[in-house]
Amino acid sequence: MLHELLLVLSGYPGDVFLPSPPAPQAPNTFAIASDFPLLHDAERSALNRLANLGWQYAKIDEFVRGIRNSVTSSHIAADTPHGSYIQALAVALNDVLREYRDTIVNCEQRILGKQDHLNGAVPIIHIAAAFAKWTIILPALTKLLSEIAEDPASWHGCRLLGLIIQKSHTGVAELRDIANQVLHHLHVVMYKQIISWMVYGHLFDPYQEFFIAKRPPSSNASMSPAIPSSTGEQEPAGSSGQFDHCLEKSFIPSHVPLELAESILFVGEIVKTVRDNSASYSNMLPKEMVEQHLQLLLQLSNTGSESYAASNINILRLQKAVSTIRRATAEWMFHQVLVGDHDILRYLESFKDFYLLGQGDFARNLIDECDQLATSDSNTDRRHRYGRRQLDALLHKAQFGCLCEDSPELARYSLRVTKQLEASQDQLFSFFLLNGSPCSLKYHYRWPLNLFLTAADMNHYDAMWEFLISLKKVQSKLNSLWIVLRGGWSSGSTRRRDGMDEHQDGPWSVASMKQRERLVWRVRSKMLFWIDALWCHVQNDIINPSYTSFIDSIRPSLEKRVAGHDDAMESVEGDTHSSSVEALDFEQIQKAHKVYLTRLFRGCLLESSSSSERMSAILQICLEYCQLIKDVGDKGDWSSRQRAQTADEIVAKWTHGFGKEQDPLAWVDDVLAMEKKFAVETAEFFKSLSRVGMSHGNSEGFDGPPVHLDLFLARLDYNKWFSIRRFNVEGGR
Repeated sequence: MLHELLLVLSGYPGDVFLPSPPAPQAPNTFAIASDFPLLHDAERSALNRLANLGWQYAKIDEFVRGIRNSVTSSHIAADTPHGSYIQALAVALNDVLREYRDTIVNCEQRILGKQDHLNGAVPIIHIAAAFAKWTIILPALTKLLSEIAEDPASWHGCRLLGLIIQKSHTGVAELRDIANQVLHHLHVVMYKQIISWMVYGHLFDPYQEFFIAKRPPSSNASMSPAIPSSTGEQEPAGSSGQFDHCLEKSFIPSHVPLELAESILFVGEIVKTVRDNSASYSNMLPKEMVEQHLQLLLQLSNTGSESYAASNINILRLQKAVSTIRRATAEWMFHQVLVGDHDILRYLESFKDFYLLGQGDFARNLIDECDQLATSDSNTDRRHRYGRRQLDALLHKAQFGCLCEDSPELARYSLRVTKQLEASQDQLFSFFLLNGSPCSLKYHYRWPLNLFLTAADMNHYDAMWEFLISLKKVQSKLNSLWIVLRGGWSSGSTRRRDGMDEHQDGPWSVASMKQRERLVWRVRSKMLFWIDALWCHVQNDIINPSYTSFIDSIRPSLEKRVAGHDDAMESVEGDTHSSSVEALDFEQIQKAHKVYLTRLFRGCLLESSSSSERMSAILQICLEYCQLIKDVGDKGDWSSRQRAQTADEIVAKWTHGFGKEQDPLAWVDDVLAMEKKFAVETAEFFKSLSRVGMSHGNSEGFDGPPVHLDLFLARLDYNKWFSIRRFNVEGGR
């Protein structure tokens, strides 16, 4: 009987202890057969409890063997537990089972040595006492493995740490010790992944278990496609402003703060980007700094078995180590990206000149070149028709005669027709420049600038350029109407083409013509006033002050770092006290740049979708008005009164309208309709911005108050035009 008991405790049934219940039911334990004689009920119950430990041991051992054997398997089903963390769990459980097996061996030795004999027999109570703690441990481990097996995806990878931490929150000392032992093995795996990522820039994660993962292809599109550089070299892979990896927040363990995970992601991305883009040894991270970082993290990885409290302490140590590594890496990046050959001020000035239209003459030339291209294109459907060479030629011709004609930065810019997205908020202003074809301005940059700029930064610059170039085009078109409207209506002809004297009453009388002239000039004046007010706001109140303030805030830090560039870099383990004049580091300047872009985006009223849609609608009305007046002038209904028509113009006019009874003054109704529509849109725009001002920016889609909004509203409403609700349109035909 004792031999059979030790055998079943080892997980093997025999002649006495059999799987229970018997077939055809599924067994769930080992037990003595019901017809086994000569046993008291109490003895049978005690022996069955011990046999149940053998069943649970067998199941746990089966799980451990299955996990360890799966390492060499070429195919692993997705619905089965797998990966480095589950293998670490199997190693920890195997250590626990080894202690259980040692208990069996020790019990057998005591039986053979007759140490526990009482009147020639070994009482069952002695054996039960030897395995007392396993009646607590093995059921808990069996339940743990059952949870994992039922839903492997929920506890895959780093998520398993959260489950074990939950199990460690218990008042049972034996279970807490086992959970802490498992927790230590899982942390070793996590620390190794952190070391591989932060020190070497490698993400070895074949089972997708780490909380840092490869960015999905759909969101990893390069903001600037690889093009030949000015030196003829191809842009390196991964030189876009968007990093290749991101955080998988569902995998971040509960005891790891989000800020710590973000810091680990940041440092690893920097190391990886430097490694992938360093063409020479001089651009790589210093070897001494890499070794220091490695030692800091190895100290955490090599710690012994830890309790949950010790685990939290180690997380604090990890936070300190990561903060130190991040600070040292940022310090090195400062000298690589922000000063020296890659002076960030040069790039920021370039972005202001071309993205924010600081070079106004270049923007005006570009608008004219795009208009000429659209005019020369006879095809009515011009969307997506322009090629890269054609668009590059526009930029090349636009720089002639400008202050930026010899700027080397222009070689990094390109005009690109983008994919049209129906009802896309991001493309509200992209259709204005090329008269229907969505286009954007791209800046092609290389390492190490991509360490400073992100995809979100370039999206902000691109969106502001589309808005500003559209606003500039409308302003230019309204100003150019003066060429068509100059001179007014002339009375040089005493008879009209219909035989009516122009001094008589009717649509061709002097009074009627003067009334139409006032209408056209009035509408142009209203539109131009509104456009000029918006342009003055974005350039004088937002862009110029924000740029000056941002540059003034970072320039002292750049100058201080340049002055101290020959000094030895501060050791990662040295004193962290700041100097008397605290300078901004790389990350602080990067954050300041993001704040600067947010300030620009919000100040230009682009943060709110409703505000953007109304501005787009107003600009579209103005362009339609400009096109209408230009067509009226081209047909001779306006400009022919100042000059004699050529024979070709007369023939074209009569043949174009041959057989059709057209009202030559139908365009007046169109102007009146546009004036009314413009008045309604601008009034609603003023109302919505007034609500933003009264709510301090927390309404109408704004996350904060736009800068100098009150000045813009006062500029629009200087004569109380909007505030007294004067929206009725004057005039008539």
